[in-house]
Amino acid sequence: MTRFHASQKTATFCALIMLSSAALIAGCAQDDRPISEIPFFKPEQSGSSTQSRKATSADIVMSGHYEVSPEGKLLRPESIYELTPPELPEVAKVYDQNGAEAFAEYFVEVLDYTWLSGDTSLLRSISAESCGWCLGMADRTDKYRSNGGWVEHVNNRVLHIEPAIESPLHPGLWDTILHVQDSDHNVYDGVTLKKYEGAKGQFHLQMRQFDGMWKITGAEGSKEK
Repeated sequence: MTRFHASQKTATFCALIMLSSAALIAGCAQDDRPISEIPFFKPEQSGSSTQSRKATSADIVMSGHYEVSPEGKLLRPESIYELTPPELPEVAKVYDQNGAEAFAEYFVEVLDYTWLSGDTSLLRSISAESCGWCLGMADRTDKYRSNGGWVEHVNNRVLHIEPAIESPLHPGLWDTILHVQDSDHNVYDGVTLKKYEGAKGQFHLQMRQFDGMWKITGAEGSKEK
């Protein structure tokens, strides 16, 4: 699942961009303030993309484990064809501590689904306008998909969720931290195939309900110490 510093450099599709602590705190005081995006902590590993000339049904061109299109792009692996959106658990609909924690965990599942499927509609629907990171990730996903890119083997496992706390200064705003372990995964941006090593991290989320529905209003992350 997702860690931050105050840089404006564009992050790769799955190497999640995160928010600075200062930006997140600012979001507490003003929910509708856009939150700056910054690169996710995960280091980029070396990788390569081998492009082919032209494939025919009788002579399939391969690059490593991947089939190559006539245009020379790596085709989306069949292993990520059949994906279904995660379902929101009933407890995540409740407006209390348990509901906030369950929704935070659901958000991580939605992120995995977004990267693997390329479908950003669900992520957008549960993200408030104040979460610039959320909407920026959705925009980046759309860009990768339009260029023939995809993500493979992403699986962010939640190891521990810290108790959600409602802000005493900003009633209705809940805050929690998730400790996660992500998996080794591959990211193809339509040109280059890159491999990322799994790592432990902390994912800091803030949320509130709008018309009875939870939405993420801010996010921040850091590498697990």
